[in-house]
Amino acid sequence: FHMKISRQIFYFISISLICLHLFILSKTEFIDWPEMILYPWLLKNGYKLYTDLLIPYQPLTVLILKLYYTLTSFTPSALRLFHSFLTVATDFTVLTIVQITTASFPAALFGLGLYVFWHPTIEGNGLWFDHFAVPTLLFAFFFTYRALFGINPKRNSMYAALFLGLSLLIKQTMLWSLFPIIASMTLAKFLYKKSTHIKILFSILFGSLLFPICQGLYYLVIGKFNQYFLWVYQFGFDLRNDRNYLIPPNLIGDYPLIILVIISLIIFLAHLVILRLNRSSQKLNFIEFKNIFVFLWMTTSLLTMFPRWTLTHFQTSLVFVIIATVFFLQKLKRHKISVIFLAIIVGVTSKNFLSFVRHYSHQQFRFYNSQTREQI
Repeated sequence: FHMKISRQIFYFISISLICLHLFILSKTEFIDWPEMILYPWLLKNGYKLYTDLLIPYQPLTVLILKLYYTLTSFTPSALRLFHSFLTVATDFTVLTIVQITTASFPAALFGLGLYVFWHPTIEGNGLWFDHFAVPTLLFAFFFTYRALFGINPKRNSMYAALFLGLSLLIKQTMLWSLFPIIASMTLAKFLYKKSTHIKILFSILFGSLLFPICQGLYYLVIGKFNQYFLWVYQFGFDLRNDRNYLIPPNLIGDYPLIILVIISLIIFLAHLVILRLNRSSQKLNFIEFKNIFVFLWMTTSLLTMFPRWTLTHFQTSLVFVIIATVFFLQKLKRHKISVIFLAIIVGVTSKNFLSFVRHYSHQQFRFYNSQTREQI
């Protein structure tokens, strides 16, 4: 991660990886979730959210798709095109955030490469609410990071609130992302005795929560708040007594992802131990605090999958696991242990990707396939 490459080579490899990502998606099975076409179509034809059309998600994704399909067509091909644009946007966001936070072109390319080869394998070749929330949540993380570490705190906290608020309008489980912000700002206040961090915290909390609060007030005014709250929050967080919506983690079937998460946790702990051994002060330094901030976002992102712990819902967690893994590896610098971790990550990634290609490179659409077309 500490080798020198020119900006021109960085751009060339970045564009090549993004094109490779699109090529992989075009040659493997696209998951054309029926809900992603049916929900907007029903809205277009007069159905009302949380009245005639009951969905356990926030409405922003469906409303945007309705507008998009109105301008294009209500077809799986249109959905695939939309997904391609979203994937490119996510690729650029991951690349930019890793490059800025690590100040390393090779680290950014490695992070993008990991995302390119992991994203399709977790049912990423298909649009779902979790993937739709990824870019906005990444920007919320990025601007919170900049505000916390003293880069124009006022402006960046405003941007963090904006993007976090948008992610809360896409999927309600993004509320878990408030935890790393609260924890890191409180810890910063305790360590550095500055009132700035509390101001940043309240600015982000108030600004972001204003979005779902205003939306709740809208449904209260039109007399649909009870239905909205039932389906989005009670059903979406599985707060009912029957627990029918809960899907526990599949520790056997999802073992490659679990290995990736465990590796990232081990790298984080290894770096903290190495830092502790090399210095006498017991107080957390700036580098350690940055690591803890990234670690908090990574672990909390796993909660955004709740209550349905399936591959599709790992979309949000994946980007933070990758960012954290690259961030921690880059901080290990040239320590010998980093080579071992790097080899393990490349090995697990390769095995997982090759297994995916063998199983899902046969047909273009999962649902709108040849059998479905014949029946129609």
